[in-house]
Amino acid sequence: MSSQTPIATVPTGRFVLQYLLYLIGGGVLVFALYWGLERFVGYQGSSGNAMGLILPAVAGMSTAAGWYSKHKTRPGSGQLWKLALICGLITILINAAIIVVYYQTGLLQEALGGQPLSSEDLQIFAGVLAVIGVLLVLLIRMGMWFGFGTAAKQEQKLVAKQAGK
Repeated sequence: MSSQTPIATVPTGRFVLQYLLYLIGGGVLVFALYWGLERFVGYQGSSGNAMGLILPAVAGMSTAAGWYSKHKTRPGSGQLWKLALICGLITILINAAIIVVYYQTGLLQEALGGQPLSSEDLQIFAGVLAVIGVLLVLLIRMGMWFGFGTAAKQEQKLVAKQAGK
């Protein structure tokens, strides 16, 4: 990022709320897209596991770009890591809640072939979720970095274009 980009403290609550709105909005949009494809085109594919990693990264990028476009500032690196961690934890909690509902209704066991889950299976599952959680935080942080950088470059181009007129 450019050293000309002003660095300021970003209100954590507002930033995280914007991230959450982008995340939920993106999830609803993807669900509607796949529902429409299945309903009207007959496409029976799944959104795949990658969507669970792509959506948080895009939500982080969109939040950062929108924040910069509105406020013309970005948080320092330390605060950006803190924001990424908070957004990652919220994303993990949302996914964990969905998994708990799937587990309690039996849908998780059905999706895993109908076999009852042993305590070892649950431990492995928890370990995999922890690794995915770390990956989520890194992807969200990367999305935020990219969003702030892209918005700052667009702003610089706009200023240069206006100065040339």
